[in-house]
Amino acid sequence: MTDQLQHECGIALIRLLKPLEYYHFKYGSCLYGLQRLHLMMEKQRNRGQDGTGVACVKIGMSPGKKFFSCERSLKPSSIDHVFKDIYAEINKTGKRNPDLLNDAVWLKQEMPFAGEIYLGHLRYGTTGNKLPESVHPVIRLNNWKTRNLILAGNFTLTNVETWLDITSDLNVNGGITMTVGAADYRRYINHTSGTVDVNGAFNVGASGNLGYLLTGPGAVLNVADNYTFTLAGRSTTLEVADGARMEAYDFTQANSTAGGAGGVLVHDGGSVLVRRNTIIGNSNAGSTFVITNGSFTANGYLLMNIGVDARIEDGAQVNVLGALQIGQYSNSNGDFKQTGGSVEANTLAISGISNGTAEGTAQNNVYTLSGGTLTVNSTAAHAQSYGTPSALIGQFGHAIFQQSGGSADFKGDVTVRSSTAPASMLALVSQIIFDEGAEAILRGTLRLGYQDVVDKSNGAGELRVVGNAAQNGRLSFNNVYFGMLGIYAPVITQNGFTPIHVGNQLRVFDGFVVRPELDGAVPLGDYTILTWNALNTTTPEQLEAWVKLAEDVDRSHWKIIVDTEGKKATLRYFATGSLLLVR
Repeated sequence: MTDQLQHECGIALIRLLKPLEYYHFKYGSCLYGLQRLHLMMEKQRNRGQDGTGVACVKIGMSPGKKFFSCERSLKPSSIDHVFKDIYAEINKTGKRNPDLLNDAVWLKQEMPFAGEIYLGHLRYGTTGNKLPESVHPVIRLNNWKTRNLILAGNFTLTNVETWLDITSDLNVNGGITMTVGAADYRRYINHTSGTVDVNGAFNVGASGNLGYLLTGPGAVLNVADNYTFTLAGRSTTLEVADGARMEAYDFTQANSTAGGAGGVLVHDGGSVLVRRNTIIGNSNAGSTFVITNGSFTANGYLLMNIGVDARIEDGAQVNVLGALQIGQYSNSNGDFKQTGGSVEANTLAISGISNGTAEGTAQNNVYTLSGGTLTVNSTAAHAQSYGTPSALIGQFGHAIFQQSGGSADFKGDVTVRSSTAPASMLALVSQIIFDEGAEAILRGTLRLGYQDVVDKSNGAGELRVVGNAAQNGRLSFNNVYFGMLGIYAPVITQNGFTPIHVGNQLRVFDGFVVRPELDGAVPLGDYTILTWNALNTTTPEQLEAWVKLAEDVDRSHWKIIVDTEGKKATLRYFATGSLLLVR
């Protein structure tokens, strides 16, 4: 070597040409190669100011046996930390059974860093990027021994896309972490064919911008039972497309820093099966969940955590055998839009937000259904004390379900309530809204603001019917319960005054208010807004007293009339000054 050393990394390479028994006989130690590597790296200590890495390869190992090991460190005096960790297991074995350290065959089969090839690297950083993944040696894994790559040098990797391609079968016995530096641009693991089986925890991203692209009809990723597949980088994305398939026991996608833009994208025949639970997003908002012409199945729950932008589009199939939960606790800011495809869940919970608004701004958790089908299967009855219905809108705070198209089938009960009392009747009220064009069946019971006598803090819920959404049998209610045992009564907002028909029971506990909302002039006359078949425990006198106009309604134009014999409630509109003409 004729060039003068300046700002270069340190490299040490040892290749033992004889079996380990030879070095034990001649030098008194089967770990002679490791000891010589340590000495060679100590001579270059000044090279390793920014990190140290060591790799070892064992030659001629039997199939299924681990044939390489790697240890890296960024700590101060990183050489000391690396070799301390390497020798920890060796010293532990020596204390337990000293004879094993003289058994060359056992050491090679069972002890890490007892091999024939050693590679050491002392990093002299020039990029300012001080992350564990910046320390060499770097490893590119493959199920074929001859296609694995361990690389160290006096450079920084910039073309990682070319060695992150997966095109053949890969079986990983044990956990694995794949990561890159936290650069501003993204990098991807391109899995286009072959099956990858991971028998351990699978972590992609860490602090970097590493995504996993699973594309191609022969591409399969499977993470074994009892282990989690985690995407947890700054902007980590899982994309499954073109007939590819991903299966995992548990799956979590979470952005590691605020402003991240990672998520899940399934399209063009891709499929995802999570055998237990799925979590999308975390406290760092920005995650997306987009399914188009693909399928996503969760055998447990599917939680859209904080700030998730979810879109279910044409050709999508989303099946949740547990709970589909939009938002977690308060201040979640979730947006779940379904414009096509099908969503089927056992239960549906839309968590609210403590400072949301009644009009569905970005400050609320909102499920918007404008196309496709939504089916909520659970028929479990709402418990009288802190029970959970099959669909709960406003689990924490104030939330919204809005339907303007498609079809919805709620086979169990639906509760719409606010977990805290609103400041006024006009704001902070959880809502279920049926716009013109909605087709919905509520086979169980719709409860607006309903809660048991133990919990009196829950605010109102609002049912809003717009246009002719309730005409022609397209909007059907079995039972409707009004009442929340507090000072804020549930609300029915009418736009178009098409009647809401309750087929079975209408039960009123603390009353409800009606708020007409119309644009432009309204013809004089009566508008039927509510009809029912039975009153159950509500007496006619209670009903007349409890069905009222909202406080903000101009009573010089509107009057509400309850016909207990005909079982209907009517809004009457009249001109100003005609109040005396109305009985």
